[in-house]
Amino acid sequence: MRMPIIEILTLSVFMLLVSYNKRNDPQITSPSPSSSSSITIHHQPLIQDRNELAVKYAPIIYLNEPLQSGYWPSSLPFFFEHVHPEFVNESRSEGDGAGVYLVTNDPLHSNPKFLHGQQPEYHENYEHHVPETQVFVYPGTWNGTVSKFDMENNGTFVLIYSFFYPFNRRVIYSSDYTFGDHVGDIEQVKISFRNWLPTHVYFASHDFDDIVYKYATEGFVEPEENTVPKTFWRNPIASPDEMKLEFFHSRPVLYAARGNHGFYPQPRNYSYFEIPGLIQLVDECAEGTLWDVSQSIRLVSVCQWLGVSDLPFHDRKGRVLPWARKLNLQNWALDVYRWGNPPEGCWVGWINLNRMINTCKLNSGPVGFALKSPMRFI
Repeated sequence: MRMPIIEILTLSVFMLLVSYNKRNDPQITSPSPSSSSSITIHHQPLIQDRNELAVKYAPIIYLNEPLQSGYWPSSLPFFFEHVHPEFVNESRSEGDGAGVYLVTNDPLHSNPKFLHGQQPEYHENYEHHVPETQVFVYPGTWNGTVSKFDMENNGTFVLIYSFFYPFNRRVIYSSDYTFGDHVGDIEQVKISFRNWLPTHVYFASHDFDDIVYKYATEGFVEPEENTVPKTFWRNPIASPDEMKLEFFHSRPVLYAARGNHGFYPQPRNYSYFEIPGLIQLVDECAEGTLWDVSQSIRLVSVCQWLGVSDLPFHDRKGRVLPWARKLNLQNWALDVYRWGNPPEGCWVGWINLNRMINTCKLNSGPVGFALKSPMRFI
């Protein structure tokens, strides 16, 4: 059937309009897999405030702890309320060094409840209960310091997220032979910045060197090559695929091992030490309880020209603790050598295991924040 001339003209005009609009519409294309690590987002304002950056890039952590008996993180004031300072001499330290130790008020055999920490909780009314994370600002790159000009004007610095736990659960060799407990545990994730944009993220477990991941240059993170830690036998603890790090809206997603809280990039088990037929030490990671670090962050400036922020020993109500006032302890980053009890059970016959293999039935608490590289500012 032949179309009337008016319908033909109307259809022609309609097709011309559609063609014109298609040529002028913005083109939206999905990135190819090969370009997924270099997505460019234009017109995004550059953030030059370290508090905002600390929140924006804060790690997302999954804790693999039993709900009723786990060893959770805590705020520092929560821990301060249950410990007191003691000067431990070289002999009592079993080779771990003399200095001020933070020792539990109650004996460990009574299993003090506070050692289980504060489980992160989230509620529908946004009244979150999340342990506060200390984020140190280190002036420079991970390999060295920079000038004040570079830090203030070129945005070159490292954010060091420092996570505290009241207790590190023991490594179990057999049902009645255990080593490796210690009061106090400090774990860290480091993110380096240049020109106010993240360049690398670093984290570690046990005594391994840092695992390093590169950020995308545009500031939206995707991992490139990483460094896989090696066991005592020089074997990688996992394949490269098993060490890939995920990111969620530019935030690294990490998994803390059950009990000892070492960080890993995936929810799986990692065997970090093995003597075939005798011992196998495994860190267990899983997508357990979410810890959204960004909900509670405190920034602490550290450098030779800014000094160290005012960091008093106080309780959860903000009151300075009596023992701190009595002993004139004014700064928890500088005035504490070890954040936990001195070692116990280090001798087997005439052999001091602490001096030989650096372990006891109860290890010393970790060295304090000021002694952890690169923050050697005392």
